[in-house]
Amino acid sequence: MASYGSRFLAACIRDGDTAQYLKFGKLDHMFALEPGAEDLYAFVKGYVTLTGTLPSIELTEAETGEALSKETTDPKFLHEKLAQTYVQRSMKLMVAEAQKHFVDDPMKAWGILTDAVREVQHNQIAPKIHDFKHAASTAYPQMVSKWALIDQGVSWGWPYMDQQGGGIWAGDLISLVGRPGLGKTWLLLWIALYVWQKTKVPIVFVSMEMSASIVMERLTAMYTKTPMNFFATGMLPNLFSASNPKKNIKSKLEKLEASDMPPFIVVDGNLTASADDVVALVQQVKAGACFVDGAYMLTADGSRNMYDAVAINANRLKRDVATSLGVPTFCTWQFGREVSKLKKGEKPGLQHIGYSDVIGQVSTVVAGLFDEDTDNNVEKLYRRKISILKGRNGETGEFHVNWDFFLMDFSETTDTVTSASIDPKQVELKP
Repeated sequence: MASYGSRFLAACIRDGDTAQYLKFGKLDHMFALEPGAEDLYAFVKGYVTLTGTLPSIELTEAETGEALSKETTDPKFLHEKLAQTYVQRSMKLMVAEAQKHFVDDPMKAWGILTDAVREVQHNQIAPKIHDFKHAASTAYPQMVSKWALIDQGVSWGWPYMDQQGGGIWAGDLISLVGRPGLGKTWLLLWIALYVWQKTKVPIVFVSMEMSASIVMERLTAMYTKTPMNFFATGMLPNLFSASNPKKNIKSKLEKLEASDMPPFIVVDGNLTASADDVVALVQQVKAGACFVDGAYMLTADGSRNMYDAVAINANRLKRDVATSLGVPTFCTWQFGREVSKLKKGEKPGLQHIGYSDVIGQVSTVVAGLFDEDTDNNVEKLYRRKISILKGRNGETGEFHVNWDFFLMDFSETTDTVTSASIDPKQVELKP
């Protein structure tokens, strides 16, 4: 049977999670006492250091001449077994070496034992301590791994945001804030769908405010470019009258199902009620980006009230998902009621975010939707202003996006919509 070391490496390669492999930390000492696995480990270590990713099964077998174990065991279990084997072998070696001096030089035997124990203790805590001198073989591969996932920043799909902060990065916690009903969920879904199609990484979308079926319906409308009104009324604006919407939707969804696109997991908030649940789900799916709609509704053990829960969860999402797992995380939150007291011309700031100041503190970027125009002018119906309350470098600003539920278009726009530019025939509905 293959050694624990060989099985562990095979499991890591088949799992393909480079970030998880790197979290096991320094492994040299273990494989130094793992006969038969040294060459395999040397190849994997060298490949990860160079590329920041684990090698494929085919490449590993071709380069090492070793057939990998068809291991499906969790690498964490095998790592624990590997660590236990290392301690056992280390103890046997140090006792054997010390025994040579028990009679003629007991103090030397004692020194051998104590030195060996210190070395074993050091190696056990080595993954938790970091020596910058050895950053090339420890920190750099982790950096490369993150760069491989979010290479030079993934585009938002909104040029203004890309120019301002260089895109979306591993470690980002991005917050979208607004009062109820202003369209935060639509924008969050638009970003999620864009990132999914652009990067082809698994997506986790947690909805705390609406059912998964409604989210799936909205995603379908966006993906197939079907007017949202059709899903509610069964009718289309007459500019779509020549199309067969049901056939079009089915055809596009069937092509999607047969494609090589990764999962886009939509979860009802009733099944994912806490930040711990979100962390577990992101790990299980091996998500490349995480979205939490209505993050202020997540629960937190030990919290005395909603204010405590929001602060705890904002910190946890930043620390355990965005930073520790390296998964960019997008959340929607609410402005506090005091934002409604702002005078005309006044703009909201981080201090107006509801429930906790922590949201603004831990977020990389904070964008706000604020209905400062109480008049129902036609421009507001066809585009929305997004205010940047906190940019990556502390900057502020604003830009506009399309608000088009006919073409399902929420891309950035610089056009000004006027009543003269809207064809009223386009909004007439026909079955």
